[in-house]
Amino acid sequence: MKRIDSTGSIKITRTRKSLHLLRKVFHALAGVAFVSLYELFLTREQTMLVFGVIFVLLGSVEIIRVRYPKSWVAKLALRIMGMFARNYEKTHASGMIFFVMGFLIVVGIFPKKIAVLSTLFLSIGDPCASAAGISYGYLGPRFSNGKSLVGVLGGTVACAITAYLYYVRDMGHSSSLLLVSIIGGLAGSVTEALCGRKIDGSGGPIDVDDNLAVPVGSGLMYYLCLVYFFPSFL
Repeated sequence: MKRIDSTGSIKITRTRKSLHLLRKVFHALAGVAFVSLYELFLTREQTMLVFGVIFVLLGSVEIIRVRYPKSWVAKLALRIMGMFARNYEKTHASGMIFFVMGFLIVVGIFPKKIAVLSTLFLSIGDPCASAAGISYGYLGPRFSNGKSLVGVLGGTVACAITAYLYYVRDMGHSSSLLLVSIIGGLAGSVTEALCGRKIDGSGGPIDVDDNLAVPVGSGLMYYLCLVYFFPSFL
């Protein structure tokens, strides 16, 4: 929930579980919407143009919000993003700007299938990893960055299923598809487990926002594996 203190600043006081739920559902829907536009309606050039404009607008708002926290732009932005924001995002760039940046990068440098899947690894795999970790993380070890083995396994399964369902519609079931799906699961979950902004003693070990790191990192790993071993899936 939000409350306003004596200085007029907005305090974000949601519990960890409800915050994760809201953020992950929002990211899942946004990611599916992004790739649906690219997959079904827009060319690469059109996608770069549309989301490039969105990135510039979001970036401008973020610069004003962070540098001038008492401005009307900052207050309006926090009111809009308040239900999805982490507490540290009051004074740091929000995850959404990294989300759009990551999407632009993968669309710009990877084949369409890799760009679509690497974005889905973030928007679907990351929420599943978080849900598994929060609900059942106590059943296994936790890493120094706070993430759990159970969460990593949950993300691996979600990313693998996502890759399988994406490819099976055109490629049909095969042993090669199973291997490609497992590789996708590992590419998505390993990147998610290793990355995260180091703020308030958590995150990392690679200090990169996972909204940027997961699509770019998993996309690179996946592309290299497919181009050398399964080029027919590109």
